[in-house]
Amino acid sequence: MVRQVFARGAACAIAAAVAAAFVPNAKVNEIIESSKKYLMPVSARELIDLIDSAISMADRCGNYEDFREEYYRTSLRDVICDSRETIPATLAIVFLSQGDPKQAITWAANFGRDADTIACMVGGIVGALHGSSGLPEEWVEKATSASAAESRYSGHHYTHDGEVSDPPTFDNLERAKKLETVIKNRLTDFNSVSDTISSMS
Repeated sequence: MVRQVFARGAACAIAAAVAAAFVPNAKVNEIIESSKKYLMPVSARELIDLIDSAISMADRCGNYEDFREEYYRTSLRDVICDSRETIPATLAIVFLSQGDPKQAITWAANFGRDADTIACMVGGIVGALHGSSGLPEEWVEKATSASAAESRYSGHHYTHDGEVSDPPTFDNLERAKKLETVIKNRLTDFNSVSDTISSMS
């Protein structure tokens, strides 16, 4: 059985980066460090090294075009793109853009290869960092209306007794705001518990 340990680490890295981006006044470097903070030092060593390498490359190149060219030359997977390629690229784009939502998402969407995945992860991080108010208003409107249209046409919906019902409608912007509140409350709780444990030492 093949075990792709890096896939679990990749999910953890992005989850940690998004959570760190929700912290008020979060800095991009803190977000990058948080992406590695909870990874297992042995089983996730390859991913940690790849993230460090991509950030160093981005810093050395200093701009998106040179970084993209260098990344393509040195860091693409041989057979198929996977998270060992997309996670480092995602975090490097966030680093290069210094968290600017429009710049980061535009660069990610134009990166090539698995650009839709990279742009989605970049968007999640910079969206958490700035909220919907940090995004161009027309982007928010387009995404909200497309999401609503998709939920209307995504197939039949059935009740518990097998009857066809109207599909549910979602206000995804409102859901995102509620999720942001939940995450901020959890961070407050976590910090409180962490402070209590520290004071007991």
